[in-house]
Amino acid sequence: RWPNVAVSIDDAARATSAQVFELARYVEQSNPHVVAQVLDALARDTTVMAALGASLAALTVDRLSTRATAARPRR
Repeated sequence: RWPNVAVSIDDAARATSAQVFELARYVEQSNPHVVAQVLDALARDTTVMAALGASLAALTVDRLSTRATAARPRR
């Protein structure tokens, strides 16, 4: 229904796991077949799965390093 919505990597990185869960839950309730189709498409394309895994790992490392830097006492 919406025109293409551009989401930057930075915007996506700020999404919390709770927000992603709620969005997935909304989509599943709205049209359960969409979730199944997305999962099937992802399962067939190993390159996309590898890219998603690498992206999630990079975001996790970045977030953990940001937390570690913020938690260090200042001198």
